Amino acid sequence: MEAKDMLLKAADHMERVGHCQESYFLGIADPEDPKRLEVPCCLLGSLRAVAPEQLLDHQYLAASHALQVAIQDSTERSICGIVAWNDYPGRTKEEAVAMLRKATVHL
Repeated sequence: MEAKDMLLKAADHMERVGHCQESYFLGIADPEDPKRLEVPCCLLGSLRAVAPEQLLDHQYLAASHALQVAIQDSTERSICGIVAWNDYPGRTKEEAVAMLRKATVHL
């Protein structure tokens, strides 16, 4: 799967299952657990959910880099990382989904 498609599918996935903070997948410690596809996820968890076979390949890295750039471009605060942005208190599902979609322009 191409990086742009991965980001768009991740956004669709998060819209469907929800967003969480401080965990890849809400209530699931094992990222390989099949139940991970049914529970809220964080930004990076959404990428893992839609393309688990591509974890850390070129397209996954391109998607996560685009996400990092989108966050840096849109953040006035000192939040500069994907995890810090995702876990910022009050972060909403709508904001996270929008950021995944916004990241596609950086590919």
